[in-house]
Amino acid sequence: MLLAQEAGWTVRVITTPMGTQFVDAAELEGLTGDRVRSGYRMPGEPNELPSGSR
Repeated sequence: MLLAQEAGWTVRVITTPMGTQFVDAAELEGLTGDRVRSGYRMPGEPNELPSGSR
C-alpha cells in the first residue's frame, strides 16, 4: 500500500461484510485517509468512489 501511495496512487480499501472480521478497519482508515467500505450497493445507487481516479 505504501509503495502505491508513494507512486501517487489513491489507495482505498473495499471488503465484503464478512471480510471486516479479518481486517483492522481503523488501521486501514488511518493509513489511507479514507473509510473502509464493506456494504453492498444496489443497482441504481450512486457509486461513492470517484471514476478515473488513479
